[in-house]
Amino acid sequence: MNTSIEGGQENPHTGVKGDWSGTPFHAIYVACGLSEHLAGMFYGNVWKKIIIERDEAWVGIRFDASRPTFTSKGIVLAGKTYFPAQ
Repeated sequence: MNTSIEGGQENPHTGVKGDWSGTPFHAIYVACGLSEHLAGMFYGNVWKKIIIERDEAWVGIRFDASRPTFTSKGIVLAGKTYFPAQ
C-alpha cells in the first residue's frame, strides 16, 4: 500500500483546486459541507480504519512543527503518519 499527499490538486472535471465534484469522493465532499479540509480529514479517518483492520503491522508516528513529516515538501501532517512495520 503506497500513499502520498495529493491535496490541492486540480479537479480533472472542473479544473478547480479542492473541488471534489464529479469524482468518486464527491459524496464525502458534500457531506462535509463542501469543505476540502473537513472532507480530507474524514477520508483520512476512513483510510486509517482500513489500514488498522489489515493483517499487516503498522507503526504510527506523530511529528511536530519542528520535524516536518515530508521534509522535501515542508509539510507537517496533523495527526499521525503510518508506516508498515518491517
